[in-house]
Amino acid sequence: MNTYRFIENFLEEINESCFPVNGGGNKKIREQAFLKRRFHPDNYQPEVKQHKEIARQIKKELNIDCQSAIGTTCQNVIRALVKQYGTEMKSDGVDVDCLVNGEKGKKGAWKIVYNWLHEDKFPRWLRQEKNSVWQAWKAEAQPDIARISFNEHDDNYRGMTGKPRQKEQIYLNRDYSMAIELDRYSDYYLLLLNRGQTRQGEETKYLVCPSPAFAPHLQTVEAQFILPQPGSEFEVINFDEPGREEYLGILVKKESNLPAWMTETEEEVLPTWDELRMYELWQEINKQGDYQIFYQSFDVINN
Repeated sequence: MNTYRFIENFLEEINESCFPVNGGGNKKIREQAFLKRRFHPDNYQPEVKQHKEIARQIKKELNIDCQSAIGTTCQNVIRALVKQYGTEMKSDGVDVDCLVNGEKGKKGAWKIVYNWLHEDKFPRWLRQEKNSVWQAWKAEAQPDIARISFNEHDDNYRGMTGKPRQKEQIYLNRDYSMAIELDRYSDYYLLLLNRGQTRQGEETKYLVCPSPAFAPHLQTVEAQFILPQPGSEFEVINFDEPGREEYLGILVKKESNLPAWMTETEEEVLPTWDELRMYELWQEINKQGDYQIFYQSFDVINN
């Protein structure tokens, strides 16, 4: 699994904006190669690699010799980044004049740029729908893994009630339980995330399972899994605004190493997520490797 997939896509987009390919071909191959490697986490953590090591990487991988002028290449990259994103950098508190007009031989400008790219620019990039972890996982979802249905709640029965609706629709202001039917993977742990959008464009993003609201304990799922689970803060599931509700399920083989926002939820009855939290989860899930994704959406309509 490529745990740097999003970072690498991000750096590629930055590269293309700073050094676009024109009709005559791209003459900034050294700068592109340097930007891609200098600002990659592998060359910064756990140990910062020096420019000369970056130059050796470029020579080995691309057979391009830039070691004798690596300082100039670095400055060209910084100037291109400031030209393209200077206004954005300034609004984030970066002294761009210092980056471009710093004293000759002064070190550290590239580290300032590295921090800006990863701490300011990258989170904004992730929040764009086309770049989001949610969209990537949605595209990866398999249609035959699980099936979600909403059934009108019955206090005396923990299983399925009534006939499943033929269309993926749910009604406003009705008390439901959710049933998740699994064809396989019944010994996996279930992580369930929700994204809702009203017709007015308001958006909600919740962690459904595990959560004190609907599933207080992370547990392996059976062939049929019902929410809310016993001991949950909420007894039923209902919807109070027309719109659309999306559910993204992740079935993981291992319980350990989930982000703290998913396991330390005492203060949040219904934890929320954003793209940075999703990216943190994505990193952990990809380290495990053994996981499955399913997705389903419902229209919320008036009675």
